Amino acid sequence: MRIAYRSLLFQKEHYQIIIFLEKHAGLDFIELVNEGRLLARASKDHVVKVTKEADFILNRMRADDVRKDSEFEQLCAQTSSERIHEEDRCDHFITSSRQRFQTNALRLKEKYFSQMMNDKITYINSSYLS
Repeated sequence: MRIAYRSLLFQKEHYQIIIFLEKHAGLDFIELVNEGRLLARASKDHVVKVTKEADFILNRMRADDVRKDSEFEQLCAQTSSERIHEEDRCDHFITSSRQRFQTNALRLKEKYFSQMMNDKITYINSSYLS
């Protein structure tokens, strides 16, 4: 309650000062008040203009961020696809190499086995002949 009363007294004192200045200073005071209003309006207009420019710049930066984000996601997807394709090719090469080695191993095994059998048969035949 005291704060509201003090505030009311403060406003009343300001009003009385303004009335006193209007009576004694006259046109000079009115001109000063008008200049203050013009300065306040000019300041407000400048703040509004700067705010609009800042908003425009921020919107442009947001749009640029969205574009860069989209490009990054597209690049990630492309890179991921290339890696998957490369991995599939590597798996295919490894599988085909294993099959080729296994085929070669089986052929060598058969070749050595047949050679051993031929040597054994030759040895057996030579022992009968002697």
